[in-house]
Amino acid sequence: LKNPIKATWKRPATWFRWHRWLGYLIGLQLLAWILGGLLFAIVPFQTLVKGKDLVSKPSLNFPDQWQIDPSKFPSEHGALQGLQSIVSAQGLALRLQFKNKSLVTDLHGAPLNAPTQEQIQTFAKQIYRGDGDFVAVQHLSSVPTQLAIVKELGKRKNVWLAQFKDSQSTRLYFDANTGEYITVRTDAWVWYD
Repeated sequence: LKNPIKATWKRPATWFRWHRWLGYLIGLQLLAWILGGLLFAIVPFQTLVKGKDLVSKPSLNFPDQWQIDPSKFPSEHGALQGLQSIVSAQGLALRLQFKNKSLVTDLHGAPLNAPTQEQIQTFAKQIYRGDGDFVAVQHLSSVPTQLAIVKELGKRKNVWLAQFKDSQSTRLYFDANTGEYITVRTDAWVWYD
């Protein structure tokens, strides 16, 4: 008895049919790849998707005659390995880096308290450059996913969210412990992601 599968594969028409369908699949994949590349090239990524025009980089100047007094910094964590100035909702602050710990203090070395809702609201309004109206500030212990799959801040938790009513539904995120500005997210960013 002849094997019916073997007999089918020996026919040239069958080979051509499989070749044609495989060509269609590869062609569709290439078309999607080219269209995706064109979309990435045409869409103004930094302004529309990343929202760079919606937020001004926070900045503050050190007070006149301000000097570092290392004796006021905590010493129970060992030697100070790094020092960085940061802008928070409470103003200018310092990030002290020790071997196994990072601390945020005010300019005089005192621990920085967590920001209040009012401080976050004021800070958000100061750095927002869009044309929308302020909606609300809320504390989030975890950031909800958008469209059931997009995590706007990855695994980051304990943040403040400031929302603005504009064409992009702009959302500004701030660290709940230090009041530092983290990032801006928009609906375009969610769909793009």
